Formats: sequence, structure tokens, C-alpha cells
Amino acid sequence: MKIERDMPFGKLVQERRVELGLSMRKFGEKIGIGIAYQSDIEYGTRAVPENEVLDKIIANLRLTPDEECLVYDMAAEQRGGRAIPQDIPNYIRENPHVVCALRSAKGAGAEEADWQRFTEEMNRKKAEKDEG
Repeated sequence: MKIERDMPFGKLVQERRVELGLSMRKFGEKIGIGIAYQSDIEYGTRAVPENEVLDKIIANLRLTPDEECLVYDMAAEQRGGRAIPQDIPNYIRENPHVVCALRSAKGAGAEEADWQRFTEEMNRKKAEKDEG
């Protein structure tokens, strides 16, 4: 299944769950929610879940790391406003140097080109790590 950024979150969960051969009940049990809540998520009658439920859903969909990032971004966008994807605050809390780096970038007036170079460097580093 190809994940599209504009795909409704519930539809993504449902399609991936079916692809994995899991019933709605079995998937709900894996993530610790009832079938009614699972159904509401899949049919979009409830908002995209947050915190632990979202983390458990993503972990049980067996996504690639890139797909996980995309799904966190989708969830944040579909919650509305300018929500920050849920995995980012967790990463910041776990890595105090990130806060310092962000403040330095803010103070220096980092622009899109600066962040693009940084992202490219991190992607190179990730590729090297994945190869080794």
C-alpha cells in the first residue's frame, strides 16, 4: 500500500490493518482500545488519536521509518491548525541538545536553505548508518 499524504488517517489505518491480515478486534487488542473506538478511528467519526494510542497504532502498522514520519505528519495535519507531529516533542525531550540547536538557529535567523543543508547532511549520515 502506498501512503498518500492527503489520505484520511482512519482510511490509512484500515487499509494497512487489512493488508496485515488483522481483524478490527485483533488490532484494537494489540493497541489497547475497544472495537468501537477502533471503528470510530477508521471511519473518521473521531479525531485522530494522540499520545500513547497514536504511538501504538503507528508501531503496530509495521511501517518503514520514513512511512512512520509521514503518518505522524499526517496525524498532526489532520488534527488541524499548526500541530507539531507527536514524535518531535518526544525527540526534543529526550535530546536536550536539540533545544540548544533550535535556539541557535532562531538566533542566527536560519532560513529555509540553512535547514535544507542540515537536512541533507542528516540524510547522508542516516544513509551511512543504514549501510554500516
